[in-house]
Amino acid sequence: MTTRSASRLPNRGGSISATGDLPAPLDGLLRRIHSRTATVAVLGQGYVGFPLAQRAAERGFPTIGIDASEAVKRRCDGMNVHASYRASFEMADISSSEVVVVAVPTPTQDEGDVRRPDLAYVRSALDAVGRYPHREGRARLVVVESTYAPGTTRALAREYLGANGELGETLAVGYSPERIDPGNSHYSVDNIPKVVSGLCGASAQLVKEFYDAIVDQTVPASSVEAAEACKLLENTFRFVNITFAQEFEQYCNAIGVSAREATELAATKPFGYMRFHAGPGIGGHCIAEDPYFLYEAMLSARIQPGVLRSALDNHESRAQVLVDRIAAHAGGTVREKKIVLLGVSYKPGVADTRRSPASAIRKELLERGAIVSYHDPLVPLFENLESLSIDTESPTNHDLAVVVMKHASLDVAGMRSSGWRVFDPVEPWEG
Repeated sequence: MTTRSASRLPNRGGSISATGDLPAPLDGLLRRIHSRTATVAVLGQGYVGFPLAQRAAERGFPTIGIDASEAVKRRCDGMNVHASYRASFEMADISSSEVVVVAVPTPTQDEGDVRRPDLAYVRSALDAVGRYPHREGRARLVVVESTYAPGTTRALAREYLGANGELGETLAVGYSPERIDPGNSHYSVDNIPKVVSGLCGASAQLVKEFYDAIVDQTVPASSVEAAEACKLLENTFRFVNITFAQEFEQYCNAIGVSAREATELAATKPFGYMRFHAGPGIGGHCIAEDPYFLYEAMLSARIQPGVLRSALDNHESRAQVLVDRIAAHAGGTVREKKIVLLGVSYKPGVADTRRSPASAIRKELLERGAIVSYHDPLVPLFENLESLSIDTESPTNHDLAVVVMKHASLDVAGMRSSGWRVFDPVEPWEG
């Protein structure tokens, strides 16, 4: 065992090979990770935190899922399937944990004509970690999974965790970006490759050892900054390609060609092309948010992100494009027209409405004088409205039903046969 000073550990590096023997406190933590006796606390029990906590419990770790909401705690109690997991809404329970994973949202907020990254949830979580050291003074591993700009983990660790142990001696800090895809039946927390990194060599080793214990594959990054950057790249890549697909779809619509058919034809090429389809817009907690983090970071680095700025503009104007089509289909205007939106979540098959395209479409319709209601079998309440029952609602009471999100449970053909006038603004040539 070594008494090496933390100041001699690499500052920006995090490679596993650079670590060597661990100091005694971290070595003890490593042994408890190997034996599955280290208590794990996962802060945030949403779509990322709850599956991760369940996986840790499944692998044998005593696990506490902590969320500030008592309602979320009750939901987690009802969904829990592992005896080694318990839910809590008491932040003081952090003090019983040696491994703390921060899995809280990083949304954006409107500030005039721009959207700015909001780190309030991450800051609050790390502040709580700093206020509740392990009750027996043991070493601790802290890993953040939330998304933000490169350099953020290092800055926040310095701000909130510096007083509770020397980095590389009694404290290990790392970053491992979440990659969960809600509703995906093929990829889940256990079989999605996990990028791992640490603020120093010792931290990187502990982060890797922890995730090796709960997922099938880990992929070490050379630094937390590289890991932070990779998450922004992944989601912004999808964002830019989806917005280009939307732009291409506008062109195809103008010339009377199916963009979906053209895309499928292009996808028969076995190399150099990836399939992206246009939709009603981009919503959710990642793809619609993370590009703004990268945009701000690029501006801070004095890079002019022209391609990304164009993609953001396309994204922000998508609702106007679709409402123009709805208006044209409704006879030139939506004023005083009774319109039902079909599907208001951000993604087919899920109930999550965060940054849903339906919200922007509804807002645009209301601004143009439409009377808007909605039907979604997965979302009983949306923006202070209740979902209409298509089975009991008369189609004669409404001028138009507009397809927004294509849940498998939405029977559009059945609605049309029952007398509903249904319009899909993304694929207006259908139906």
